[in-house]
Amino acid sequence: MKQKKLITALLLCLIFPNIVYADCTKEELKAFRDIEEDYKVTYEFDSETKTYMIYFTNPSPKEYGYKLIYYEKSDSFLTTDFTKLEEEYFRHTNLSPGEYTVEVYKKSETCQDKLKTINLKLAKPNPYYNDKQCEGIEEFVLCQETYDRDIDYETFTSRINTYKKSLEKKQQDNQEEMQEEKNEIIEYITNNMFYIILFIIFAFAIIMSIITIAKIFIKRRRLE
Repeated sequence: MKQKKLITALLLCLIFPNIVYADCTKEELKAFRDIEEDYKVTYEFDSETKTYMIYFTNPSPKEYGYKLIYYEKSDSFLTTDFTKLEEEYFRHTNLSPGEYTVEVYKKSETCQDKLKTINLKLAKPNPYYNDKQCEGIEEFVLCQETYDRDIDYETFTSRINTYKKSLEKKQQDNQEEMQEEKNEIIEYITNNMFYIILFIIFAFAIIMSIITIAKIFIKRRRLE
């Protein structure tokens, strides 16, 4: 019985050699770690189509490749294989908002480990992006083009008002701080007025002395 199982396993390996999984060697893993930072994925939101574009950087496209995994639901996903592409820079367009995982693999039958994983969370379009309440506070998170949570308009308005009040308070605090610094300077000058005037007189006397000495020196040189 054991011999039959062994023979069957050997036959499967001969008939389907590609199904055998191979771990990467230490040398292969180290070689990728040295260039791992060069493998980058960026994305951009398209305002017109309300979709995303993902940009892949692959400095060694003949050696390494990408796989893109889209999690449609918690229990299902869709994988797009880009490992056969041989381009240093390429773009994937019209991607729906959601969670994605990008995996980097080596194009080798002897190294099939996942070398790098990049997780992306592409937020949904923000329905309040162009709302009038966002005028002047475009930097606020609820006024961006995308926002990943669902909130009703009442909550949106409430958070906008809270944010505006925080900005007003911050501005008021800054003004009070500047006024305090100004008062401290005035107080210092008032308390040390005598010494300040004395210093000015002393400095003025030194400058006048230097000018007088310089004039005398120049005049003597001319007489010579």
